[in-house]
Amino acid sequence: MTRQVVILHGLGGIGKSSIALEYAFMYISSYSTVLWADATSETSLSRSARGMIEHIVAAYARGGILFEEIASFMGLRGLLDCNGNLSSEESHEPRMAGVVNNWLAAQHNERWLLIVDNYDDTEVDIFRIIPTCDSGHIITTSRRSSLQALGRTISVDEIDEQSGILLFLKNANKEQGHGQGKFYK
Repeated sequence: MTRQVVILHGLGGIGKSSIALEYAFMYISSYSTVLWADATSETSLSRSARGMIEHIVAAYARGGILFEEIASFMGLRGLLDCNGNLSSEESHEPRMAGVVNNWLAAQHNERWLLIVDNYDDTEVDIFRIIPTCDSGHIITTSRRSSLQALGRTISVDEIDEQSGILLFLKNANKEQGHGQGKFYK
């Protein structure tokens, strides 16, 4: 799978995140995992990295892998205790973003989707979690139209009321975790 990067850009509140979410639900079976990162600020991105790690660790644990083994192969030694709890020390937050980046770049881990939502402030370092590998797919939502260097940009314009209602109704019937626990937001 060759990496594809799409940037949905347009005015705030126009439905970019809803489009990304709908895509994730429609194609969830094409991916081994779907991860969601809030790129509103450095703090929200760090919180997202922590949540992604918790999701990944839980998935491995459901597969019967011991937390000590998970900590070892994910590079979480000192961050993950024997009960599966992540360290709450703020000084570990930057390391967690690196763990996500390394996990996404891992060999034989090619069928993932990462949604980077609300990347409006380019001072937020989204590359802490985005790997440089050629695998996986990335959807980024932003109010900025100047992100062509990141990938293919698609302008999202205002949708009519009928289409908005249909999109809402389709999403209202979705539950997080749909698709065998592969989706994390």
